[in-house]
Amino acid sequence: TFRNGIDVRLFRRSEAMRQPVAVLVGRFVEKKGGEYFLRALGLLRAQGLAVRGVMIGDGPLRPMLESLAREVGAYVEFTGFLPPPQVRERIGGASLVVVPSVTAADGDSEGLPTVILEAQAMSTPVVATRHAGNAEGVQEGRSALLVDERDVPALADAIRYFIEHPEAVASFGAAGRAFVETNFDIERQAA
Repeated sequence: TFRNGIDVRLFRRSEAMRQPVAVLVGRFVEKKGGEYFLRALGLLRAQGLAVRGVMIGDGPLRPMLESLAREVGAYVEFTGFLPPPQVRERIGGASLVVVPSVTAADGDSEGLPTVILEAQAMSTPVVATRHAGNAEGVQEGRSALLVDERDVPALADAIRYFIEHPEAVASFGAAGRAFVETNFDIERQAA
């Protein structure tokens, strides 16, 4: 099979300290599940966990997401679109990347979001939903935690796990980097 590939050489984490931050990257459309990310952040804040979210991207749902963030008390930064080097820097400095994809009301769904591969290439753990190709792009329980679509408490618990366990961030991150080098390196795919 020919899989998605990325140039793993572009993705090298600096040894900068990671922050207790969860990052979402993508267009602000229904299938990206941004709503559930914000609800999970709000739930964690209500439970007393000060985790910061970063939403990198833009799209038609941005006004709705910004007002939802205020409504649920999510502590989140909306950056708009960023150039790839800045996206990589944000991913590499975070505790995890969240990919809460859902099947949209009109049936629209994801393939395998590239950010799943990019996060692992940056040695950053992934929390994703069991959706479309997401599971194929990770090693569940080793480089990523998977939750069901729209399950806000499970999403919140998975985010909490990485915020509270820096050693898990390191071990999942290392497993993800190795997994992507083996399975999704563009040069190996092309060969």
